[in-house]
Amino acid sequence: MRSQVIETKNDGKTYNDSVRKTIYSLAMRNVSVENICPVIETVVQNLCQKSINTLPEAFTNTRIIKEMGEVSRIQLAEVLKGKVDTTIKYDGTTKSRCHFGEVQIATQEKTYTIGVREMSCGTADAYVDAIIKSSQQLEDGNVIMNAVTNTMTDRVTTNKAANRKLKEIIKEPQDAWNNFYCGLHPLDTFGKAALSTITKWEARQPFDKAAQMSYGGRRSGSGTEALINAVVKVLHKDGVGLPRELSLYFQERNINIKQVVLPVMGNRFHVIFRNAGGIFYIASLLVQFFHKVWKPTNQLHMAVLNDLQNKYFLIGCKVLGLVGKYVTRHWMQLTDSNRRILQLNPEFENAVKQLQKWKDDPTDIMEGKAAIFTVDANITFPKDDLVVDALHCPQEYDSEVNDLLKLVLSSILDVAVHQLHDQLPGGIHSSPSDALLQQANSCECNNISGERVFGQLDHNIRRAPNATTLFNEAKLLFKNNESEDWLEGKSLEEKKCIIANARKLGRERTANFKLDMFKLQAEKSKLLKEKQLQLENKEERNRVIKENLLTDLQASGGLWLSVASMEENLAKMSLSGKLKSVKSQLKVRKLILSQTGDKKLLQFSEAGQLYTMEQLKANLAKLIGADIDPESRKIVSVIKNPDIIIGKYVRHNWSSESGDKWYDGLIVNLIGAEFQIEYFNGETNTESANQEQPNYVYLEVDEIITDLRNGDLVILWED
Repeated sequence: MRSQVIETKNDGKTYNDSVRKTIYSLAMRNVSVENICPVIETVVQNLCQKSINTLPEAFTNTRIIKEMGEVSRIQLAEVLKGKVDTTIKYDGTTKSRCHFGEVQIATQEKTYTIGVREMSCGTADAYVDAIIKSSQQLEDGNVIMNAVTNTMTDRVTTNKAANRKLKEIIKEPQDAWNNFYCGLHPLDTFGKAALSTITKWEARQPFDKAAQMSYGGRRSGSGTEALINAVVKVLHKDGVGLPRELSLYFQERNINIKQVVLPVMGNRFHVIFRNAGGIFYIASLLVQFFHKVWKPTNQLHMAVLNDLQNKYFLIGCKVLGLVGKYVTRHWMQLTDSNRRILQLNPEFENAVKQLQKWKDDPTDIMEGKAAIFTVDANITFPKDDLVVDALHCPQEYDSEVNDLLKLVLSSILDVAVHQLHDQLPGGIHSSPSDALLQQANSCECNNISGERVFGQLDHNIRRAPNATTLFNEAKLLFKNNESEDWLEGKSLEEKKCIIANARKLGRERTANFKLDMFKLQAEKSKLLKEKQLQLENKEERNRVIKENLLTDLQASGGLWLSVASMEENLAKMSLSGKLKSVKSQLKVRKLILSQTGDKKLLQFSEAGQLYTMEQLKANLAKLIGADIDPESRKIVSVIKNPDIIIGKYVRHNWSSESGDKWYDGLIVNLIGAEFQIEYFNGETNTESANQEQPNYVYLEVDEIITDLRNGDLVILWED
């Protein structure tokens, strides 16, 4: 008779391989350490009608889960052994104020995740350190790294520097080494370039900007972008939005609004273009909703209703929508695939030619006849696309759409030429040799696999914020490398050996991880102290600048409070002295008085052109005539006549390592350029504090002015 009790241990001490594999499987599917054993017991009882012996506690489950990473590393050492011309892919992100790096190695068949590490910062050295340490955790890691011939990363300067450093470490100067960059990431820059162009275009249009940009009190960027973001909130965000009501409203009109306008989270590259087209399509229906179904109940609703009736914002949405349908959507299809990076050369070249043509005459896009890639790209065109139909529906303002479309396409062309230079005619990878094609055959056309790992990491951190990086890394490696399937393909004896090795390596890895975390905290502490020192040096530089400013101010007759005073003082100076004095007056108003208003009045140049003496004088005259807030007026009076605060009582905030503390005091005298202050309630940073003499501190005029401006000094003007 078969036993009705399932055994869980081999020797009465160690949990057997069946228990461990079950825990691996459940953990990979995000069952929490506390719930793994109850799930096992329920399945055994309900499906097998059996009972099970002792199962691990949650703490033991955590230790077993860490073994998953070692199983995956054993797999990686096996599958990467003997591979040549592989590709290193890496990326970084910040989550919960911690910087993480992920490292992958791609072969011709598959991309494998070899490490997810917390880093002290996001510098090139930190990335290289993460890559090297991740590879060293693999058996024969140096051999595996020596087989790398390519990198696939984002185009940021940090990654380019890391690529150079990485080659110096793992390769000889004469060895093959190719740096490739993600073909999908240009979409992100396309969006930024398009929005920047629309912002500049809107600034030239004849409508009341203030009236149309009321939501939130202020808006940066274009009104079109603000409208898109506001509509997304209305459609998808509970609280300020109306997601349920609007979903039902559009469902009754056979529109799946969640497919027409996407939530922004999790959709980065193409979303601004796609949403713009969707908003153009539903604009009239959304206006009708707020007019006849649901009266606006908050500022967001009112702003959306208001801005949807602005012709210029609709033009912006239509332009972005058209670009989305005929440029970025097709770009997404081409580059979010398993194509090899060098296979895209002819498509990138064709895209640039098409953009060069359309920026002068976008008729093909306006009429729906555009194709940015060749037929070999095998791009599909969805049928019965109502958004496309709406974008091609003639409007009275289509001539303006045409003009803006030219500008946006021109800005996208500039980005494409710059970012795709290596793969365009004349670039280093434009005409690849057979040897280069063979080397790059492991290099996919994008670096998105790393971002997907970060998405999983973010999910894990939100579910278990106290879990260690080692714990999360183990789960991510096991899942993304499909280690469960690899393990199941082994014989019973092989499985036993692999799991036994994983147990041993897991204990060693945990001990090393604790040491690594200690070193990481030391590095972070060092960086924090360096940042503190930089801030202190910056404050000291600013103090010296302000001190010199006040000296120059006194030499030029004090702060000029009228145009007549300005002209009177300038009449006594040489041409160079006039320029220096006017600049000093402007700097005092900017850096010490923090005078508000038109920022251009406080500048010395614009668009690379220095202002003339007459322009600077005119700007200063406007600032002199502008109103100054009451606190600034008090500071002006101190600058003009420092003696007026002698005999005044003060409250002064002093900072130290133990924190901030306020002291009561009296300004006794002005000796040269220093105020003599007596404090009454305790010790400050002065040697006389422990003496029986009065507790005097000497502060320069600029220090008093700075503390007044920062709110760290309060003068009790009324005795």
